[in-house]
Amino acid sequence: MLGMPTLLEFKSIDENIRFAKKNNLDFIELNYNMPYVKKGISNHLDESLKYSIHFYDDIDLAIDDEIIRNAYIKSFEKMILDVKHLNIMSVNVHLNCGPYTTIDGCKFYNYENDSEFVLRLTSTLKKFREICNKYNITLTIENIITPPFIISAFYSLINDDFNITFDIGHDAIYDYSFYKFVLENSKDLFEVHFHDAFKDKCHLELKKGSLDLSKYFRLAKRKNVVLEVKDSQSLEKSIEVYRRLGEKND
Repeated sequence: MLGMPTLLEFKSIDENIRFAKKNNLDFIELNYNMPYVKKGISNHLDESLKYSIHFYDDIDLAIDDEIIRNAYIKSFEKMILDVKHLNIMSVNVHLNCGPYTTIDGCKFYNYENDSEFVLRLTSTLKKFREICNKYNITLTIENIITPPFIISAFYSLINDDFNITFDIGHDAIYDYSFYKFVLENSKDLFEVHFHDAFKDKCHLELKKGSLDLSKYFRLAKRKNVVLEVKDSQSLEKSIEVYRRLGEKND
């Protein structure tokens, strides 16, 4: 299925619904970071579309403070209760690297040598998944930056049967290390965030970057795809390009 992100230029969820219907999209990723989404999400929405949810971007799922982790879990549960009346397929959560220390201009991640990082991370995500399972919603974890300790964490998560979201632009900006991981573990891939990118920027209109779009299209076939181009004009053009990719790669 092909979906769209919530667009910042719009002022309501209904505007996103109208855009999705106009362009024959299957679902909308409702971004909980946007105030108009959070305020309007508990109201009745059009049932002819499906939805996914994008949880807060910057949470540290493995923070070494149980009070804060429990607050994240309560916030997550409240969000699910607010959206349970909708046709929600999945909730997407970023796997962030956590705090870092800069030495001589280089970042060193504090969790890299923390033996309990994966334990805390997995504990939080299992609580999220338990909440989702009550409502037949899939929890899926997205790559942002993927140094080796984060790749190791992803291996641990798939061993615990978690589902994965592959953001192809985030991977291009970092070092393409997650692409190899996804190829090895495609059965665990639930969703792809699809957009063009250069080494220094992403979320570009399709064909405005340097990615091999056909390669990624083949990987994304039969997965849920959020065409993550975030302004309406560029998104409409990208929808056309994506559908032409489908004609070329059938």
